Amino acid sequence: MTLDNGVEHLANGTADIIMQEPTPTVERDVFEDTNSMGFSYSIPYLFDGLKFAGLPFATACADDDIKTFFECSDIRICSIQGLSYHEFLARRVPGRNILSVPDLQEAYMAFTRGDCNVMAIQGITTGEPVIRAFGYEGEYTVGRNLFTRDGLSMAVLDDDDSEWIDFVNSVLLALFAAEEKGIAKASNEAFVPQSLFGSGEEYKDMFQNALAASGNYGEIYATYWEPVVPRATSWNRLNNGTSGLIKARALESTLHRGPGPVEGGSLERILRRGLLRCAVRPNRTGFAFYDPEISSLRGMDVDYCYALAASLFNGEYGFVDLVEVLDETDGFKKLAQDKVDVFAGATWTAQNDFREPRTGIGYALTAPYFYRPEGYGDDDRYATK
Repeated sequence: MTLDNGVEHLANGTADIIMQEPTPTVERDVFEDTNSMGFSYSIPYLFDGLKFAGLPFATACADDDIKTFFECSDIRICSIQGLSYHEFLARRVPGRNILSVPDLQEAYMAFTRGDCNVMAIQGITTGEPVIRAFGYEGEYTVGRNLFTRDGLSMAVLDDDDSEWIDFVNSVLLALFAAEEKGIAKASNEAFVPQSLFGSGEEYKDMFQNALAASGNYGEIYATYWEPVVPRATSWNRLNNGTSGLIKARALESTLHRGPGPVEGGSLERILRRGLLRCAVRPNRTGFAFYDPEISSLRGMDVDYCYALAASLFNGEYGFVDLVEVLDETDGFKKLAQDKVDVFAGATWTAQNDFREPRTGIGYALTAPYFYRPEGYGDDDRYATK
Protein backbone atom coordinates (compact mmCIF):
# COMPACT_ATOMS: atom_id res chain seq x y z
CA MET A 1 0.00 0.00 0.00
CA THR A 2 1.21 3.52 -0.77
CA LEU A 3 -0.04 6.91 0.40
CA ASP A 4 -1.40 7.41 -3.08
CA ASN A 5 -3.74 4.40 -3.16
CA GLY A 6 -4.60 4.28 0.53
CA VAL A 7 -8.21 5.42 0.08
CA GLU A 8 -8.79 2.49 -2.28
CA HIS A 9 -7.69 0.03 0.43
CA LEU A 10 -9.92 1.81 2.92
CA ALA A 11 -12.87 1.67 0.53
CA ASN A 12 -12.53 -2.06 -0.20
CA GLY A 13 -11.98 -3.05 3.42
CA THR A 14 -8.33 -4.15 3.24
CA ALA A 15 -7.32 -1.35 5.64
CA ASP A 16 -8.97 0.01 8.81
CA ILE A 17 -7.15 3.33 8.81
CA ILE A 18 -4.82 5.39 6.60
CA MET A 19 -1.95 7.30 8.13
CA GLN A 20 -0.65 10.59 6.65
CA GLU A 21 -3.79 11.11 4.59
CA PRO A 22 -3.51 14.54 2.90
CA THR A 23 -5.48 17.48 4.22
CA PRO A 24 -9.19 16.72 4.60
CA THR A 25 -11.22 18.68 2.09
CA VAL A 26 -14.97 19.17 1.91
CA GLU A 27 -15.14 16.70 -1.00
CA ARG A 28 -13.07 13.95 0.66
CA ASP A 29 -15.10 14.24 3.83
CA VAL A 30 -18.51 14.17 2.16
CA PHE A 31 -18.03 12.32 -1.15
CA GLU A 32 -14.61 11.34 -2.49
CA ASP A 33 -15.09 11.16 -6.25
CA THR A 34 -12.72 8.29 -7.08
CA ASN A 35 -14.32 5.79 -4.70
CA SER A 36 -17.81 7.36 -4.56
CA MET A 37 -17.93 7.59 -0.76
CA GLY A 38 -16.98 9.85 2.10
CA PHE A 39 -14.31 9.36 4.76
CA SER A 40 -13.99 10.47 8.37
CA TYR A 41 -10.79 12.24 9.35
CA SER A 42 -8.94 12.58 12.61
CA ILE A 43 -7.78 15.93 13.85
CA PRO A 44 -4.55 16.88 12.01
CA TYR A 45 -1.37 15.71 13.71
CA LEU A 46 1.25 17.26 11.42
CA PHE A 47 1.06 20.53 9.52
CA ASP A 48 3.10 20.79 6.36
CA GLY A 49 2.48 22.05 2.83
CA LEU A 50 3.61 22.38 -0.75
CA LYS A 51 7.33 22.87 -1.31
CA PHE A 52 9.52 22.74 -4.38
CA ALA A 53 12.69 20.66 -4.65
CA GLY A 54 15.00 19.93 -7.56
CA LEU A 55 17.72 21.57 -9.64
CA PRO A 56 18.90 24.83 -8.04
CA PHE A 57 17.82 27.12 -10.90
CA ALA A 58 14.36 25.52 -11.22
CA THR A 59 13.81 25.48 -7.47
CA ALA A 60 14.74 29.17 -7.27
CA CYS A 61 12.25 29.97 -10.05
CA ALA A 62 9.49 27.98 -8.34
CA ASP A 63 10.27 29.61 -4.99
CA ASP A 64 9.96 33.03 -6.65
CA ASP A 65 6.14 32.90 -6.79
CA ILE A 66 6.38 30.02 -9.31
CA LYS A 67 8.01 32.13 -12.01
CA THR A 68 7.75 30.63 -15.54
CA PHE A 69 8.97 33.41 -17.85
CA PHE A 70 12.27 34.93 -19.01
CA GLU A 71 15.13 32.97 -17.40
CA CYS A 72 12.56 30.61 -15.83
CA SER A 73 10.76 29.64 -19.04
CA ASP A 74 12.44 26.19 -19.04
CA ILE A 75 11.08 25.22 -15.63
CA ARG A 76 9.23 21.89 -15.72
CA ILE A 77 7.38 20.84 -12.60
CA CYS A 78 6.52 17.25 -11.66
CA SER A 79 3.06 17.45 -10.09
CA ILE A 80 1.04 14.55 -8.64
CA GLN A 81 -2.43 14.11 -10.11
CA GLY A 82 -5.39 14.08 -7.74
CA LEU A 83 -3.77 16.12 -4.98
CA SER A 84 -4.84 19.63 -4.04
CA TYR A 85 -1.31 20.76 -4.98
CA HIS A 86 -1.99 19.76 -8.58
CA GLU A 87 -5.08 21.96 -8.78
CA PHE A 88 -3.18 24.76 -7.04
CA LEU A 89 -0.49 24.65 -9.74
CA ALA A 90 -2.93 24.24 -12.62
CA ARG A 91 -4.52 27.58 -11.69
CA ARG A 92 -1.17 29.38 -11.65
CA VAL A 93 1.19 27.71 -14.12
CA PRO A 94 0.92 27.18 -17.90
CA GLY A 95 0.31 23.56 -18.85
CA ARG A 96 3.58 23.39 -20.80
CA ASN A 97 5.49 23.84 -17.53
CA ILE A 98 3.74 20.97 -15.71
CA LEU A 99 4.41 17.23 -16.00
CA SER A 100 1.55 15.28 -14.41
CA VAL A 101 2.61 12.07 -12.63
CA PRO A 102 0.40 9.47 -10.92
CA ASP A 103 2.12 9.27 -7.51
CA LEU A 104 5.06 10.37 -5.39
CA GLN A 105 7.32 7.52 -6.46
CA GLU A 106 6.87 8.42 -10.11
CA ALA A 107 7.65 12.05 -9.26
CA TYR A 108 11.01 10.95 -7.85
CA MET A 109 11.66 8.69 -10.84
CA ALA A 110 10.69 11.34 -13.39
CA PHE A 111 13.01 13.86 -11.76
CA THR A 112 15.83 11.32 -11.67
CA ARG A 113 15.35 10.62 -15.40
CA GLY A 114 15.37 14.34 -16.17
CA ASP A 115 11.74 14.47 -17.32
CA CYS A 116 11.22 17.41 -14.98
CA ASN A 117 13.68 19.69 -13.20
CA VAL A 118 11.72 20.43 -10.03
CA MET A 119 9.07 18.60 -7.99
CA ALA A 120 5.98 20.04 -6.30
CA ILE A 121 5.63 17.80 -3.23
CA GLN A 122 4.99 17.92 0.51
CA GLY A 123 7.76 19.45 2.54
CA ILE A 124 8.26 16.26 4.56
CA THR A 125 9.00 14.32 1.35
CA THR A 126 11.72 16.65 0.02
CA GLY A 127 14.61 15.13 1.98
CA GLU A 128 17.79 14.65 -0.07
CA PRO A 129 18.45 11.06 1.14
CA VAL A 130 15.19 9.95 -0.48
CA ILE A 131 16.01 11.26 -3.94
CA ARG A 132 19.55 9.85 -3.68
CA ALA A 133 18.03 6.43 -2.95
CA PHE A 134 16.38 6.63 -6.38
CA GLY A 135 19.81 6.91 -7.98
CA TYR A 136 19.92 10.66 -8.56
CA GLU A 137 23.49 12.01 -8.43
CA GLY A 138 23.14 15.62 -9.62
CA GLU A 139 22.63 18.93 -7.85
CA TYR A 140 19.63 19.10 -5.54
CA THR A 141 18.14 21.83 -3.39
CA VAL A 142 14.92 22.38 -1.46
CA GLY A 143 12.99 25.65 -1.61
CA ARG A 144 12.53 27.82 1.45
CA ASN A 145 8.90 28.79 0.95
CA LEU A 146 5.82 26.80 1.94
CA PHE A 147 3.04 27.57 -0.54
CA THR A 148 0.13 25.90 1.24
CA ARG A 149 -0.70 24.94 4.80
CA ASP A 150 -2.00 21.40 5.05
CA GLY A 151 -2.73 19.13 7.97
CA LEU A 152 -1.95 15.42 7.70
CA SER A 153 -4.62 13.30 9.33
CA MET A 154 -5.70 9.70 9.74
CA ALA A 155 -8.68 8.65 7.64
CA VAL A 156 -11.25 5.92 8.31
CA LEU A 157 -14.28 4.78 6.38
CA ASP A 158 -17.34 6.97 7.00
CA ASP A 159 -19.78 4.12 7.65
CA ASP A 160 -21.96 5.68 10.38
CA ASP A 161 -19.76 4.08 13.05
CA SER A 162 -18.67 7.19 14.93
CA GLU A 163 -17.09 5.17 17.74
CA TRP A 164 -14.04 4.19 15.67
CA ILE A 165 -13.08 7.74 14.64
CA ASP A 166 -13.79 8.86 18.23
CA PHE A 167 -11.37 6.20 19.46
CA VAL A 168 -8.72 7.31 16.95
CA ASN A 169 -9.13 10.97 17.91
CA SER A 170 -9.04 10.24 21.63
CA VAL A 171 -5.62 8.61 21.33
CA LEU A 172 -4.26 11.56 19.32
CA LEU A 173 -5.64 14.07 21.84
CA ALA A 174 -4.10 12.07 24.68
CA LEU A 175 -0.65 12.26 23.07
CA PHE A 176 -1.04 16.05 22.70
CA ALA A 177 -2.30 16.41 26.27
CA ALA A 178 0.54 14.28 27.64
CA GLU A 179 3.15 16.62 26.16
CA GLU A 180 1.29 19.65 27.52
CA LYS A 181 1.22 18.09 31.00
CA GLY A 182 4.84 16.93 30.84
CA ILE A 183 3.97 13.23 30.83
CA ALA A 184 6.51 11.28 28.77
CA LYS A 185 6.89 7.69 27.64
CA ALA A 186 8.90 6.86 30.74
CA SER A 187 6.30 8.40 33.06
CA ASN A 188 3.17 7.12 31.28
CA GLU A 189 1.62 5.83 34.50
CA ALA A 190 1.02 9.45 35.52
CA PHE A 191 -1.74 9.73 32.92
CA VAL A 192 -5.14 9.44 34.60
CA PRO A 193 -7.13 6.27 33.74
CA GLN A 194 -10.32 6.89 31.74
CA SER A 195 -13.72 5.31 31.11
CA LEU A 196 -14.76 7.01 27.85
CA PHE A 197 -15.11 3.66 26.10
CA GLY A 198 -16.62 1.67 28.93
CA SER A 199 -16.16 1.25 32.65
CA GLY A 200 -14.39 -2.11 32.42
CA GLU A 201 -10.69 -2.84 32.66
CA GLU A 202 -10.08 -3.32 28.93
CA TYR A 203 -9.66 0.36 28.03
CA LYS A 204 -9.04 1.90 31.44
CA ASP A 205 -5.32 2.34 30.75
CA MET A 206 -5.58 2.91 26.98
CA PHE A 207 -3.86 6.31 27.11
CA GLN A 208 -1.09 5.02 29.37
CA ASN A 209 -0.61 2.13 26.96
CA ALA A 210 -0.44 4.47 23.97
CA LEU A 211 2.21 6.59 25.71
CA ALA A 212 4.20 3.51 26.75
CA ALA A 213 4.25 2.34 23.13
CA SER A 214 5.09 5.59 21.34
CA GLY A 215 5.71 8.46 23.76
CA ASN A 216 3.91 11.81 23.74
CA TYR A 217 3.53 13.98 20.64
CA GLY A 218 6.72 15.91 21.31
CA GLU A 219 8.75 12.72 21.68
CA ILE A 220 7.38 11.30 18.43
CA TYR A 221 8.03 14.56 16.58
CA ALA A 222 11.60 14.83 17.87
CA THR A 223 12.36 11.27 16.76
CA TYR A 224 11.08 11.47 13.19
CA TRP A 225 10.37 15.02 12.00
CA GLU A 226 12.66 17.45 13.82
CA PRO A 227 15.53 17.00 11.31
CA VAL A 228 13.14 17.54 8.37
CA VAL A 229 10.67 20.16 9.66
CA PRO A 230 12.19 21.92 12.69
CA ARG A 231 9.40 22.37 15.18
CA ALA A 232 10.46 25.79 16.42
CA THR A 233 9.82 27.32 12.99
CA SER A 234 6.82 25.21 11.98
CA TRP A 235 3.09 25.12 12.71
CA ASN A 236 3.53 21.95 14.78
CA ARG A 237 3.92 23.56 18.19
CA LEU A 238 1.38 23.23 20.97
CA ASN A 239 -0.81 26.32 21.13
CA ASN A 240 0.08 28.60 24.02
CA GLY A 241 -2.77 31.03 23.46
CA THR A 242 -0.99 33.30 21.00
CA SER A 243 -1.46 31.50 17.67
CA GLY A 244 -4.35 31.68 15.24
CA LEU A 245 -6.56 28.62 15.37
CA ILE A 246 -9.24 29.12 12.71
CA LYS A 247 -8.27 27.16 9.58
CA ALA A 248 -10.61 26.57 6.64
CA ARG A 249 -10.75 23.22 4.94
CA ALA A 250 -9.86 23.33 1.29
CA LEU A 251 -12.78 23.48 -1.13
CA GLU A 252 -11.66 21.74 -4.30
CA SER A 253 -13.45 21.29 -7.62
CA THR A 254 -17.18 21.96 -7.53
CA LEU A 255 -17.73 19.57 -10.42
CA HIS A 256 -17.84 16.46 -8.23
CA ARG A 257 -21.34 15.01 -8.01
CA GLY A 258 -22.35 13.39 -4.72
CA PRO A 259 -25.15 10.88 -4.12
CA GLY A 260 -27.70 13.29 -2.62
CA PRO A 261 -29.38 13.01 0.80
CA VAL A 262 -29.18 9.59 2.45
CA GLU A 263 -32.58 7.90 2.58
CA GLY A 264 -33.99 8.26 6.09
CA GLY A 265 -31.06 10.44 7.17
CA SER A 266 -31.14 13.75 9.01
CA LEU A 267 -30.75 15.81 5.85
CA GLU A 268 -33.67 14.12 4.14
CA ARG A 269 -35.90 14.48 7.22
CA ILE A 270 -35.14 18.20 7.53
CA LEU A 271 -35.82 18.81 3.84
CA ARG A 272 -39.08 16.89 4.03
CA ARG A 273 -40.14 18.84 7.11
CA GLY A 274 -39.28 22.13 5.41
CA LEU A 275 -37.90 23.61 8.60
CA LEU A 276 -34.55 23.57 10.41
CA ARG A 277 -34.75 23.36 14.21
CA CYS A 278 -31.68 25.16 15.55
CA ALA A 279 -30.95 25.35 19.29
CA VAL A 280 -29.30 28.47 20.68
CA ARG A 281 -28.56 29.72 24.18
CA PRO A 282 -30.12 33.22 24.56
CA ASN A 283 -29.01 36.20 26.65
CA ARG A 284 -25.42 35.89 25.49
CA THR A 285 -24.08 39.09 23.92
CA GLY A 286 -22.47 38.48 20.56
CA PHE A 287 -23.84 34.96 20.26
CA ALA A 288 -27.61 35.00 20.79
CA PHE A 289 -29.31 38.07 22.25
CA TYR A 290 -32.67 39.77 21.83
CA ASP A 291 -32.61 42.86 19.61
CA PRO A 292 -35.70 45.03 20.28
CA GLU A 293 -35.25 46.87 16.96
CA ILE A 294 -36.04 43.73 15.00
CA SER A 295 -37.98 41.94 17.78
CA SER A 296 -35.86 38.84 17.30
CA LEU A 297 -32.67 37.11 18.33
CA ARG A 298 -29.36 38.18 16.79
CA GLY A 299 -25.76 37.03 17.13
CA MET A 300 -23.08 34.74 15.73
CA ASP A 301 -24.88 31.51 16.70
CA VAL A 302 -28.13 32.81 15.22
CA ASP A 303 -26.41 33.79 11.97
CA TYR A 304 -24.95 30.31 11.64
CA CYS A 305 -28.47 28.90 11.99
CA TYR A 306 -29.64 31.22 9.19
CA ALA A 307 -26.67 30.30 7.00
CA LEU A 308 -27.42 26.59 7.47
CA ALA A 309 -31.11 27.09 6.66
CA ALA A 310 -30.27 29.11 3.54
CA SER A 311 -27.97 26.33 2.36
CA LEU A 312 -30.72 23.76 2.89
CA PHE A 313 -33.65 25.66 1.37
CA ASN A 314 -32.29 27.37 -1.73
CA GLY A 315 -31.49 30.67 -0.07
CA GLU A 316 -34.60 30.87 2.16
CA TYR A 317 -32.91 31.54 5.49
CA GLY A 318 -36.22 32.17 7.24
CA PHE A 319 -37.12 28.46 7.26
CA VAL A 320 -35.63 28.00 10.71
CA ASP A 321 -37.07 27.57 14.18
CA LEU A 322 -34.70 29.11 16.76
CA VAL A 323 -35.20 26.88 19.79
CA GLU A 324 -34.03 28.60 22.97
CA VAL A 325 -32.35 26.24 25.45
CA LEU A 326 -31.60 26.94 29.10
CA ASP A 327 -27.96 25.90 29.03
CA GLU A 328 -25.56 23.52 27.31
CA THR A 329 -27.00 20.49 29.10
CA ASP A 330 -30.47 21.38 27.86
CA GLY A 331 -29.11 21.76 24.32
CA PHE A 332 -27.53 18.32 24.34
CA LYS A 333 -30.67 16.78 25.83
CA LYS A 334 -32.84 18.25 23.08
CA LEU A 335 -30.45 16.85 20.49
CA ALA A 336 -30.63 13.41 22.10
CA GLN A 337 -34.45 13.62 22.20
CA ASP A 338 -34.60 14.70 18.51
CA LYS A 339 -36.26 17.98 19.45
CA VAL A 340 -33.67 19.98 17.52
CA ASP A 341 -31.52 19.23 14.47
CA VAL A 342 -28.46 21.24 15.44
CA PHE A 343 -27.14 23.06 18.50
CA ALA A 344 -25.16 26.25 17.79
CA GLY A 345 -22.76 27.26 20.55
CA ALA A 346 -21.89 23.86 21.96
CA THR A 347 -18.51 23.71 23.66
CA TRP A 348 -15.95 21.55 21.87
CA THR A 349 -14.40 19.11 24.32
CA ALA A 350 -13.17 15.57 23.86
CA GLN A 351 -15.78 14.37 26.33
CA ASN A 352 -18.68 16.04 24.49
CA ASP A 353 -17.41 14.43 21.29
CA PHE A 354 -17.00 10.91 22.65
CA ARG A 355 -19.51 10.61 25.50
CA GLU A 356 -21.20 13.71 26.91
CA PRO A 357 -21.61 13.00 30.64
CA ARG A 358 -25.17 14.21 31.19
CA THR A 359 -26.80 12.38 28.28
CA GLY A 360 -24.31 9.50 28.13
CA ILE A 361 -23.84 9.67 24.35
CA GLY A 362 -21.35 11.29 22.00
CA TYR A 363 -22.06 14.07 19.51
CA ALA A 364 -20.59 14.96 16.13
CA LEU A 365 -19.03 18.41 16.57
CA THR A 366 -17.99 20.80 13.86
CA ALA A 367 -14.59 22.45 13.85
CA PRO A 368 -14.60 25.25 16.44
CA TYR A 369 -15.65 28.64 15.08
CA PHE A 370 -14.90 30.84 18.09
CA TYR A 371 -12.18 30.66 20.74
CA ARG A 372 -13.12 32.54 23.88
CA PRO A 373 -10.55 34.46 25.92
CA GLU A 374 -9.01 32.44 28.73
CA GLY A 375 -11.16 32.53 31.84
CA TYR A 376 -14.34 33.46 29.95
CA GLY A 377 -17.08 30.95 30.70
CA ASP A 378 -16.69 27.20 30.98
CA ASP A 379 -14.33 26.60 28.04
CA ASP A 380 -12.67 28.44 25.20
CA ARG A 381 -13.83 26.51 22.15
CA TYR A 382 -17.14 26.86 20.41
CA ALA A 383 -18.59 24.49 17.85
CA THR A 384 -21.88 23.49 16.31
CA LYS A 385 -23.34 20.01 16.71
